[in-house]
Parts: sequence; structure tokens; C-alpha cells
Amino acid sequence: MSDSFERFELSTTAESIEAAGRNLTGRRPLPRKNDESGTKVGAKGFQYDWRQPHQLLWNQVVKDRADQLKAWIGNPPLKLVKSVVTLEAEYSLRTPVGTMSVVVPIDGQTTEVAILTAGGDVIEGEGWCPNSGYQLREDVAIGAAKHDITFILVQVAKKQAAT
Repeated sequence: MSDSFERFELSTTAESIEAAGRNLTGRRPLPRKNDESGTKVGAKGFQYDWRQPHQLLWNQVVKDRADQLKAWIGNPPLKLVKSVVTLEAEYSLRTPVGTMSVVVPIDGQTTEVAILTAGGDVIEGEGWCPNSGYQLREDVAIGAAKHDITFILVQVAKKQAAT
């Protein structure tokens, strides 16, 4: 396990992963921001509706990874942001500061992804395949050079205390 990310295997069936990757609905572009010069920046791809097959897959991740998730984020009240994403090749998706991300492939393909750590190191050749996933610390990015990749993305943040 790295300080930046951890790759893991899921104890789920191929059918549940295939179900999560089929019939994606509600396709809309990923939100992009303008930099100081007005140029669009950020990941390029699409978001889809979160549906029951995605929730079932997330439930399996929570079951399989409960101890690891708790070790990474502690035990405060949490805010979860769940989404289904297709990320275009040669783009990366960065985990926001103050957040941890869990990424689980649902596209059925076997390829390689690269991880960009918060310190700027690039780790290439990480396996992207069914029944695997990644737990990413804050400010860590994931992307693929050769293929678009589709996955469930759950961002976990500690809830801010009410003032």
C-alpha cells in the first residue's frame, strides 16, 4: 500500500459488475472550470445517474473494505458523494483536498491506469480490470492514456461541524 493510494480486489461476481456498467442513464458532461485566462480545465468525460446496480456494488465495497476505509478516514460523521463517470483517455480525475475517493471499474475492460500522487510522482502501469478498485487519498489523480474508462466514484469527506 502506498501513502497515496491502495489497489484492492473485490469479492463480487462478474454479473454485478456487468450490471453496473450496462444501460447507463442520465448522461451529462463532467463539470469543468475556467482558469484565470478563461480556458476550460479539469477532467473531460461524462457523468451518469447513480442507480441500484451501482449502490449494490458500493455496498460490496463497504463490506469488503470496512476496516481499511475506517483506518483511512477515522470515525467522524461522513459526507458521501456518489457518481458514475466515464473519463476520456489522456485526462485524469483528482481527488479534492479533504476527501478520499474510492474508484471501482465497471467497464469490463482490462487496461492500465496511471496514478499522479499529491507529491507529483507518476505511477504508471497500475492494472485496471473487473473485480478491482482503488482507494485514493486527497489530491491524488487517476487516469488512462489509451482508453476511456468508466467507473463508480465515491468521494468520502468528513462532515464539517455546524457553527
